[in-house]
Amino acid sequence: MASFKGTFLHQMDAKGRVAFPSRLRSQIPDGGTLTVAAEPCLTFYPAHLWHDVERELGRLDPLNPDVRDTKRQIFGSAEDATFDRQGRIAIPGHLRDHAHLGKEVVVMGVGDVIELWDATTWSKRHGHITADASDIMRRARGGVPPSI
Repeated sequence: MASFKGTFLHQMDAKGRVAFPSRLRSQIPDGGTLTVAAEPCLTFYPAHLWHDVERELGRLDPLNPDVRDTKRQIFGSAEDATFDRQGRIAIPGHLRDHAHLGKEVVVMGVGDVIELWDATTWSKRHGHITADASDIMRRARGGVPPSI
């Protein structure tokens, strides 16, 4: 299983292509799926993990309108993503719009997935995360104080 780490700044070219760092790309030679996230960013799922996402969403109650909307959001926006010879993926316009991607794009390893953020948007978000890191970590751990 891949473990993606690190934050990298890359330029998006005029055709909407962004290079992935070789350190991340080497773990996903077959590409994957790119889709919207809950935040104003994109999430890249390696192929094996995307199948898990499909399976998990398929198990949810299809009569629940929130489930249907979640599926519409995730599946309706999803695009297959493969690397060209220069290690870039093409990001379709609707995905660039969702994440407000400009020329500078942050490519970030987040454990089992990779996120793509507009550099300015990420800088602001990172500032909030850094300022509230202790509280965020405590909430994420169910109230248990962080040990790191």
